[in-house]
Formats: sequence, structure tokens, C-alpha cells
Amino acid sequence: EEIERSGVQTVEEVLTLVSASFGGLAEAISTSFSGVSGQSAASLRGLGGARTLVMLNGRRIDNYAFRGRFGGSVDLHAIPLAAIERVEVLKDGASAIYGSDAIGGVINFVTRREFAGVDAFGSFTKTEDGGANSGRGTLTGGTGRLESDGFNAFGVLDVRKAERLRGSDRSFSQMPTRAEFGAP
Repeated sequence: EEIERSGVQTVEEVLTLVSASFGGLAEAISTSFSGVSGQSAASLRGLGGARTLVMLNGRRIDNYAFRGRFGGSVDLHAIPLAAIERVEVLKDGASAIYGSDAIGGVINFVTRREFAGVDAFGSFTKTEDGGANSGRGTLTGGTGRLESDGFNAFGVLDVRKAERLRGSDRSFSQMPTRAEFGAP
């Protein structure tokens, strides 16, 4: 209920609500900053994605296949928010229990136990000056009730598409100097 009331749309945005979560990689930053295209990583206590253990239903998730300069970490894009019931966060270092990838702490995403019906969501973001437009669509479908049918099966399809934005696409970044800031 808290996740729905907050208005967040992705698991990356859910983690912005956790006070100990900072220093992670957002997709736009990771493209140029870490050399890893399109990854979004969690970071507890600013120790980075390689030192924050991300789990799904209490089990470790494999790290992103393309390691950048900052070591391996889980790509949060692999976890659709529509499948998440709650997020458990262990803010204390848990390396004695889980190993060195839990020095910053542990984030456990717990999936829904049951979903019946169909739910669709879509969004489109357009910039004023063009470029970097993005769109997203999520379709969730499920059938069966655990109590009456003895089963529940559901799936989530989450698709995102973002256009590129080059520095040369904006006038302020095309000039070699910035006289208004005192640069010659």
C-alpha cells in the first residue's frame, strides 16, 4: 500500500524512499559515467552496487552481465515493480552472514503471492527541446486464487524505450567556452 501511495513507477524509484539508499547508478548516469550502458544499480550507505546485496524472495540475483569500472552489481531493471509486494531492507552491514557483497546492507524484493486479472500501465515522457524522449509499458496478468483454486500464476511484461541525447543536441553544450560564467 505504501508503494502504491508513493506514486513510484520503478524499483529504482522505490529505493529513493529508503534513507540509507544513495550513491547508486541511475540509467542515464551509468551510460556515460561507469562505462556500463543502461544499468541501474542499488547502493546502500553510499558503498556502491558491488557492496549492496540485492535479493529476490530471499535468494541472490545474478549480477549484471556487463561489468563496469565499479565491479559487478544487480541491474534493477530486471525487477518489474508490478510483481513486487514489498521491499525489505537490512541497512546494517551483513557481510558476516551473506559475504563481502553485503557490506553496505541487503535489499530483498518480495514478489506478490497472488494476482488475478489484468492490469496495464503506460507512460511517455517528451522533452521540450527534443531528444531523450522515453516511453514505458507494463502489462500484468494472472489467474487462479490460492484459497479456492489451489494455484495462482501471474506474469509481468515491462518494456522501456529511451532515445539517446548527445551533448551536441543542446546549444549550451555546443559552445567551447562559457563567457557568462567567466570563462574566456
